[in-house]
Amino acid sequence: MIVDELIYHMEQAGCYHANAEEVQKLIDTVFITKNGKRTPNRQCVGRSAKVLLGKIGVTVGDEIRCIIFEGEKTNPLIWEELMMPILGVVRVKNVDEGIEVAVELEHGNRHSAHMHSTNVNNLTKFGKAIDTAIFVKNAPSYAALGFGGEGYPTFTICSRTGEGPDFDEELYKEQKMCHGRCTFASDRSDRRGYEYRRNRKTGAFRNAGKASRTGRGTCVCETGRSYSENSEGCYADSSGKL
Repeated sequence: MIVDELIYHMEQAGCYHANAEEVQKLIDTVFITKNGKRTPNRQCVGRSAKVLLGKIGVTVGDEIRCIIFEGEKTNPLIWEELMMPILGVVRVKNVDEGIEVAVELEHGNRHSAHMHSTNVNNLTKFGKAIDTAIFVKNAPSYAALGFGGEGYPTFTICSRTGEGPDFDEELYKEQKMCHGRCTFASDRSDRRGYEYRRNRKTGAFRNAGKASRTGRGTCVCETGRSYSENSEGCYADSSGKL
């Protein structure tokens, strides 16, 4: 089974595989009830896997970087945003169910998503369905910030969630621009990234850094639509609409 092989390799990479009892202890530890609503315990946010496991009586070394477990999508450690090194694994029947579950768990925040696959069609299908400001294919999540992926280092500042790939010069000079990034890394470790910039007033897409090296090309925006660069340096879809 793919899931069993994935969990095995994650364990080999330094993940601690928590059992059902430990998962329940983690739930009781990393969440608190505030105004009748479950919310992450701030004393646990940003803590290492070693520290979190220590809070439930499990002693591990510094080599343990993440806590993994298998559970249903309704498990609060999977359903809620944690900002902790705890990663739940949900079994699904096929890629279509996996995409459906992933979209549900993203809660419409449209922030970031990641997928590993050798099937480009499935990667494209997920990208269109999840519709996030950042989408990483076959690479670590930090590749979206320019590490191990095409393009300059960026941090999230101005997308739907109040964030999105940007850099300091544009923060002051081009505050009307809305940015998105799709980063792709193949299994041969070559890096191909597509970036675009859309002017909020005109809706025009223009090159975000690749033209200087590759000339005119095609940009795939966060909605999955394909835009080709025109003679003016803007991106237009097949109808010519900017």
